[in-house]
Amino acid sequence: MRNENGSSVLYAATDILFYGGQWNGSPTQIGLMRSTNGGTSFTNVMPALSGSVYTYAVADIEIDANNRIWCGTRRNYALSGSDLGGGRIFYSDDGQNYTLAYTRTTALQGRVELACAPSNKDTFYAVFEANNQCEAVMRSFDRGANWTSFTEPDDADLGISSTDFTREQAWYDLILSVNPKKASEVLIGGIDLFRSTEAGNNWAQISRWSIRNANLNQLSCSYVHADQHQIAFHPDGKRVLFGNHGGVFYAHNQNPDTLFITLSNYGITNIYYSLNGGSSWNAADGNLGNMPVHSIVSNPFRPGEVLIGTELGVYGCDNIFKAQPVWKALNENMGAVKVSGLYLRETDGMIMCTTHGRGVYTSDIWRPDYVFPFRFWQIKAEKDLQ
Repeated sequence: MRNENGSSVLYAATDILFYGGQWNGSPTQIGLMRSTNGGTSFTNVMPALSGSVYTYAVADIEIDANNRIWCGTRRNYALSGSDLGGGRIFYSDDGQNYTLAYTRTTALQGRVELACAPSNKDTFYAVFEANNQCEAVMRSFDRGANWTSFTEPDDADLGISSTDFTREQAWYDLILSVNPKKASEVLIGGIDLFRSTEAGNNWAQISRWSIRNANLNQLSCSYVHADQHQIAFHPDGKRVLFGNHGGVFYAHNQNPDTLFITLSNYGITNIYYSLNGGSSWNAADGNLGNMPVHSIVSNPFRPGEVLIGTELGVYGCDNIFKAQPVWKALNENMGAVKVSGLYLRETDGMIMCTTHGRGVYTSDIWRPDYVFPFRFWQIKAEKDLQ
């Protein structure tokens, strides 16, 4: 859906499909359909290939920060020959007339997946498929005028080629998305998911499709089902939905500028937090009694929820960012003993508490079903771990 002079205009990419032993649909229905009347009628606005009556087939539709519509193409199954219409990027300002922005000549039979940075009209990313593989990942910092290649991610799975993170399934599982608040933070999915905070440089693997597969079982990130098809950021840029062959997963990316400090003395403020990387600090003792605080951990899945280790045991707070944080003792089975350390194991959300003279305790009160450093878990339970 696109806002055009105050009216909602609907766009839909349409194609034919081979199913039940036959092709379904007409070649004339391949293209980009546009409706100005809520879907009552549609017009195909995609241009035809040179020398052909058939239009380009559309794999992806995106709208940039300045409301320009962008399309990545895929092969048109009504065509034959070496150029099947794939590997192109088009744009339109009026929704009816389309300009060719880029052609990947090595991917003329493949699909193109696009991502426009919502916070920067000039920043774009594209991934190209050819012969079922990821053929190239590219970016533009001048609103599509020029495109340059950069290195694709390398999956830790020993069964996946270092030159194709989709494992020859790019026709099926290939997706890109950009953080709406930060144009340089990119997520890309093939078999697994990867993240870059440097505009596609230095990828970090943030999921693994198997918890037992050789090499994958050495990663600190946790299980997320294979075959990534969709990535949708929340407008705040901190939460993400992932759609894949196994369902929907949810991720929370905690702000790296949030810091905590505890002090260990009597008669002073013992807890502080910063929301700007340490430039300024806020006191957070709230209703806590006059006692030293030796350690603190924050819940990666609920911003603001923290635990502290004090002279009289563990205390918890649901929201440390309140003007007057409320602390409650959480000392069941342990007692009001000095807690010298609190530690969070991010691979499974386990909390470990070390005491002075009473041993070590653990708790899984923060453990979601599936945990890994990018902070996401599954919405629909997945039982068949491979």
